[in-house]
Amino acid sequence: MTTQAAPVALATAGCGWDDGIGWYCGFSKGSADTHYGDRGDKVAEVQALVKNTSGYGGELAVDGVFGKDTLVAVKWFQKTYLGPKEADGTVGPKTWEALRGM
Repeated sequence: MTTQAAPVALATAGCGWDDGIGWYCGFSKGSADTHYGDRGDKVAEVQALVKNTSGYGGELAVDGVFGKDTLVAVKWFQKTYLGPKEADGTVGPKTWEALRGM
């Protein structure tokens, strides 16, 4: 399945376009695999990207903790933009690429 970028029109003031990586929300420019239970800037970046650029309407705090709400949001993003078979809840290369809009 082809990666579908998050819709540009939904980006908010908290996230902006960086020519080197795509959408960037100020927490992390990395793309390391990110999983349930992780904490830190890479998780906050995932949360901000899903919350601010994808049209996700569920509960999602940008707190740097990959808990239940983040897992639900990531799986929604993956199902919506990458297809149901990609909705595993791990933010790997394909998901980062879609989150970044690349």
